[in-house]
Amino acid sequence: MRIVSAILIFNIGVLSAYASNYHAFYSGNIFYEKCSDGNQTICTTYVMGVYDAYKAMQDFSEIKENDQKTGICDPTSVTSQQLTDIALKYVKEHPESRHYIAARLIIIAIKIAFPCKGVE
Repeated sequence: MRIVSAILIFNIGVLSAYASNYHAFYSGNIFYEKCSDGNQTICTTYVMGVYDAYKAMQDFSEIKENDQKTGICDPTSVTSQQLTDIALKYVKEHPESRHYIAARLIIIAIKIAFPCKGVE
Protein backbone atom coordinates (compact mmCIF):
# COMPACT_ATOMS: atom_id res chain seq x y z
CA MET A 1 0.00 0.00 0.00
CA ARG A 2 2.91 2.35 0.70
CA ILE A 3 4.13 1.83 -2.85
CA VAL A 4 0.79 2.80 -4.37
CA SER A 5 0.50 5.82 -2.07
CA ALA A 6 4.02 6.98 -2.92
CA ILE A 7 3.41 6.61 -6.66
CA LEU A 8 0.11 8.45 -6.43
CA ILE A 9 1.53 11.34 -4.37
CA PHE A 10 4.52 11.68 -6.70
CA ASN A 11 2.38 11.67 -9.83
CA ILE A 12 -0.11 14.18 -8.44
CA GLY A 13 2.82 16.49 -7.72
CA VAL A 14 4.13 16.05 -11.24
CA LEU A 15 0.65 16.62 -12.67
CA SER A 16 0.36 19.87 -10.74
CA ALA A 17 3.68 21.10 -12.07
CA TYR A 18 2.79 20.42 -15.71
CA ALA A 19 -0.91 21.25 -15.68
CA SER A 20 -0.62 24.91 -16.60
CA ASN A 21 2.25 24.65 -19.09
CA TYR A 22 1.18 21.76 -21.30
CA HIS A 23 -1.52 21.51 -23.93
CA ALA A 24 -3.08 18.18 -24.86
CA PHE A 25 -6.07 17.15 -26.95
CA TYR A 26 -7.76 15.14 -24.21
CA SER A 27 -8.18 16.06 -20.59
CA GLY A 28 -9.44 13.47 -18.13
CA ASN A 29 -12.85 15.14 -18.40
CA ILE A 30 -13.00 14.63 -22.17
CA PHE A 31 -11.71 11.06 -21.85
CA TYR A 32 -14.33 10.26 -19.21
CA GLU A 33 -17.09 11.85 -21.29
CA LYS A 34 -16.12 9.98 -24.47
CA CYS A 35 -15.82 6.66 -22.63
CA SER A 36 -19.04 7.15 -20.67
CA ASP A 37 -21.00 7.80 -23.88
CA GLY A 38 -20.61 4.14 -24.77
CA ASN A 39 -18.14 4.70 -27.60
CA GLN A 40 -15.72 1.95 -26.60
CA THR A 41 -13.81 2.19 -29.87
CA ILE A 42 -12.61 5.76 -29.25
CA CYS A 43 -11.86 4.99 -25.63
CA THR A 44 -9.89 1.79 -26.29
CA THR A 45 -8.03 3.30 -29.25
CA TYR A 46 -6.94 6.28 -27.15
CA VAL A 47 -5.72 4.04 -24.30
CA MET A 48 -3.83 1.82 -26.76
CA GLY A 49 -2.16 4.89 -28.26
CA VAL A 50 -1.12 6.21 -24.85
CA TYR A 51 0.18 2.80 -23.82
CA ASP A 52 2.11 2.28 -27.06
CA ALA A 53 3.61 5.77 -26.85
CA TYR A 54 4.69 5.12 -23.27
CA LYS A 55 6.33 1.85 -24.30
CA ALA A 56 8.03 3.60 -27.23
CA MET A 57 9.42 6.21 -24.85
CA GLN A 58 10.85 3.37 -22.78
CA ASP A 59 12.64 2.12 -25.90
CA PHE A 60 13.97 5.58 -26.71
CA SER A 61 15.23 6.07 -23.19
CA GLU A 62 16.79 2.60 -23.18
CA ILE A 63 14.77 1.53 -20.16
CA LYS A 64 14.19 -2.17 -20.34
CA GLU A 65 10.66 -3.57 -20.21
CA ASN A 66 9.54 -4.32 -16.65
CA ASP A 67 12.51 -2.33 -15.31
CA GLN A 68 11.85 -1.17 -11.76
CA LYS A 69 12.71 2.42 -12.78
CA THR A 70 9.52 2.69 -14.83
CA GLY A 71 7.14 1.64 -12.09
CA ILE A 72 5.10 -0.47 -14.55
CA CYS A 73 5.55 -4.23 -14.67
CA ASP A 74 2.58 -5.25 -16.75
CA PRO A 75 2.07 -8.85 -17.77
CA THR A 76 2.63 -9.64 -21.42
CA SER A 77 -0.87 -11.08 -21.63
CA VAL A 78 -2.61 -7.80 -20.71
CA THR A 79 -5.31 -6.87 -23.22
CA SER A 80 -6.36 -3.50 -24.59
CA GLN A 81 -9.75 -3.96 -22.93
CA GLN A 82 -8.11 -4.55 -19.55
CA LEU A 83 -6.04 -1.39 -19.91
CA THR A 84 -9.14 0.55 -20.93
CA ASP A 85 -11.09 -0.78 -17.94
CA ILE A 86 -8.21 0.14 -15.60
CA ALA A 87 -7.95 3.67 -17.03
CA LEU A 88 -11.68 4.34 -16.98
CA LYS A 89 -12.01 3.01 -13.42
CA TYR A 90 -9.23 5.34 -12.26
CA VAL A 91 -10.68 8.40 -13.97
CA LYS A 92 -14.15 7.57 -12.67
CA GLU A 93 -12.88 7.18 -9.10
CA HIS A 94 -10.75 10.36 -9.20
CA PRO A 95 -12.98 13.19 -10.44
CA GLU A 96 -10.68 15.68 -8.69
CA SER A 97 -7.96 14.84 -11.24
CA ARG A 98 -10.02 14.88 -14.45
CA HIS A 99 -8.90 18.36 -15.47
CA TYR A 100 -5.37 16.97 -15.96
CA ILE A 101 -4.07 15.47 -19.19
CA ALA A 102 -5.82 12.16 -19.93
CA ALA A 103 -2.64 10.41 -21.09
CA ARG A 104 -0.97 11.12 -17.76
CA LEU A 105 -3.99 9.81 -15.83
CA ILE A 106 -3.94 6.63 -17.91
CA ILE A 107 -0.26 6.03 -17.14
CA ILE A 108 -0.88 6.61 -13.43
CA ALA A 109 -3.74 4.10 -13.52
CA ILE A 110 -1.58 1.47 -15.21
CA LYS A 111 1.30 2.10 -12.79
CA ILE A 112 -1.03 1.54 -9.85
CA ALA A 113 -2.50 -1.60 -11.43
CA PHE A 114 0.85 -3.12 -12.40
CA PRO A 115 3.55 -1.82 -10.04
CA CYS A 116 7.02 -3.34 -10.06
CA LYS A 117 7.93 -5.07 -6.86
CA GLY A 118 10.48 -3.07 -4.92
CA VAL A 119 9.57 0.30 -6.46
CA GLU A 120 8.74 2.79 -3.76
